Amino acid sequence: MMLQVPIPGGPELVILLLVLLMMSVVFLAVPALVVILVYRWWRGSGNDEAEIERLRARVAELEAEVQGGSDDRTAAETGDDGAAETGDDHR
Repeated sequence: MMLQVPIPGGPELVILLLVLLMMSVVFLAVPALVVILVYRWWRGSGNDEAEIERLRARVAELEAEVQGGSDDRTAAETGDDGAAETGDDHR
């Protein structure tokens, strides 16, 4: 007598597809995540110092600009310059 192997139906196919999906997540996504994290750790070692120094220079530049702009505005308010020339005046 020949043994008959049943053909999987609906529930069995769903379970097989879920198992294949979980295996693909484990075997593809986890190693990819590890590679991305290692790359970020390796790449980000020395860039922080340069970025901080660049931002400090930009802050100093903006503080100097604000300090210079406040002197111009004070002169305009007292009438020394004639009329205030600002970009946000909507008269």
